Order: sequence, then C-alpha cells, then structure tokens
Amino acid sequence: MSPTDKEAGRQMTPTGSTPTSSASHTAAQGQSRRDEIVRLASLLFRDMGYHSATMDKIAEVAGIAKPTLYHYFRSKEEILFNIHMQYIMPLIESQRARVEKGVSSTRVVYEVILEHLQVIADSPGTLQAFIDHQRELSDARRRQMKENRRTYRRLVEASFERDIKLGVIAPCDTRTVAFSLFGVCNWASRAHPRLRVEEVEDLATQLWRLFVFGTAGPQRNDMHPDDFR
Repeated sequence: MSPTDKEAGRQMTPTGSTPTSSASHTAAQGQSRRDEIVRLASLLFRDMGYHSATMDKIAEVAGIAKPTLYHYFRSKEEILFNIHMQYIMPLIESQRARVEKGVSSTRVVYEVILEHLQVIADSPGTLQAFIDHQRELSDARRRQMKENRRTYRRLVEASFERDIKLGVIAPCDTRTVAFSLFGVCNWASRAHPRLRVEEVEDLATQLWRLFVFGTAGPQRNDMHPDDFR
C-alpha cells in the first residue's frame, strides 16, 4: 500500500472485488458451513439418538473444533431447531404458492408426497428428527413449531376445501385428509430411511395412486400425477 493510500485511509482490495462482495462471500460461506453442520447433526440424531449425540460428537463429524462449533450454534437444541425450520419452512412456502395458483388437490397430494420424499433422499435424518424430537425444543421454540405445523396443515386443507366448493371432489373432513397425507409421508421416512434420489419420483407416484385411488376396484396404473394440475 502506498503512502498516499495510507494517508487517505483507503483499504486496497483485489481487482474485481469490493468490501461488500467480500462480506457477502464470507456470509455465504458461513451459512454453507451452518447448513453442513445441521445436515451432519441430523444424521447423528438418526443413528445415535438425540441425547447420545453430544456437541463433542457433532464437532468431530463436522471436522471442526468444539469452540468453532459454538461459534455457529450456541447449543444442540439450537441445531435441532434449525433442523425443524429447514424442514418446515420450504414446505409452507411451496404449499402457499400452490394455494395461490389454484393447483388441484389431486396434484397437491403428489407434490406434498414428492417434497417429503425429496427431503428423505437429500437430507437423511431431517424428517426423522422433525417427527421424533419436538419435545426437546424449548417451550418458546416448541410453540413456534406448533404454529408452523398448523399453518402448513391449514394450507394443505385449503386445497381440498377449494375443490370441494368447486364440486371437483366429494365432501370430506379436510383435517382428517391432511393428517392422513402427512401419515403417508411420515411412514415413508420409517420404511425408506435410506431412499435414493433416483427412487423418489417412482415411490411418490406409487403412494399418490394409493392415496387418491385406493386399492379397491380396477388398477389405475394408467393414471399419472401429470394428468392433474
């Protein structure tokens, strides 16, 4: 740095770089590291159990020192809360978009199942942690997650309520339908904990056919979710 630069109090930056872009890059790296810690912790919670997976163990599998782990998360409960949020918030936003677009409830069934299966395949342990470890959250965070789950359920119900009003589907208890749909998704996390990405669409289609058409009567293997919008 030249004397002129020092006197002007300017900080030189690499060509093509600015302090703002550098800060953004650093923030992105930090978020990427946080996401990786959450992913690895969800696997530990699945394989060891939440209570057995200590912060020491999480730091070990993440390849970082324990003090560094505390730089990203203040507690194991905070990591668990992030698992919950990373799971539920994208589902809420996706379903809200479908409601706004007026997507048919028949199509919604497929997309809800598909999204849950994608989580199982892409982020193993996430759905299981969401199902099994709600009581381990603090009271305030547990209330927040309860409200998030209610919001998601009501958005799914809204798709069925719309189609009932339009006469597209028969009248039904939309709350029961929504919980039944979530039950299918939760079952999949137990039955297919190591689901591969390439298996997701086929399994989603199978579960969609069972949910929409059932097992009685003629086979509906000719029907596909893409037939419904």
